[in-house]
Amino acid sequence: MSELFSSHPAYAWTALIGASFFIIKVIFSFLGGDADFDGHTDALDSVLGGDLDVSAHADAADSFVFFSIQSMLAFFMGFGSIGLICRSEYGLSHGLTIPIASGVGTLLFLLNTWLTFFMSKLNKVTEFNISSAIGKAGKVYLSIPKNGEGKGKVEIEVNGKKMILNAISYEDPIKSFEPIEVISEIDQTTVLVDRVKT
Repeated sequence: MSELFSSHPAYAWTALIGASFFIIKVIFSFLGGDADFDGHTDALDSVLGGDLDVSAHADAADSFVFFSIQSMLAFFMGFGSIGLICRSEYGLSHGLTIPIASGVGTLLFLLNTWLTFFMSKLNKVTEFNISSAIGKAGKVYLSIPKNGEGKGKVEIEVNGKKMILNAISYEDPIKSFEPIEVISEIDQTTVLVDRVKT
């Protein structure tokens, strides 16, 4: 391992940093979104520059961002990993390695961008009266922080159609996949939920 960092440091460090931050971002986003990732973005900011958007999925009202931090991390992860393989395993020149690594990195960038766009489309609520969700049972899609400290997401079925809505709770944290019941509406995209006692 140390030989890779000494012989091909640019590719090795790009792959390590890109993959590490990409995995951390995805894990924190899945476990708790904005609330759970607060206070942990300083290191990422210092390396990548700028403020991080730590939401796993954009809210319905948010515009879609093509050049997201997560997509850029996917590019660096692919570029560094493939570059390292090309140089260390196949002994390719920089002239061949750079376009190959760039191509794979771009594919991962586009794939992550498409997945983010697809998930944001799932979150859009069109021609839907959120009050019709009151009293419906569902499950947590993205963990809900405790005591209204942040938003998670829930999946419920209304009129035979599955919907993903922002959700808050004034109870203890509610983890992903736990059953919930919608108590009231907060706004047109957010509901108040309680854990279903089993």
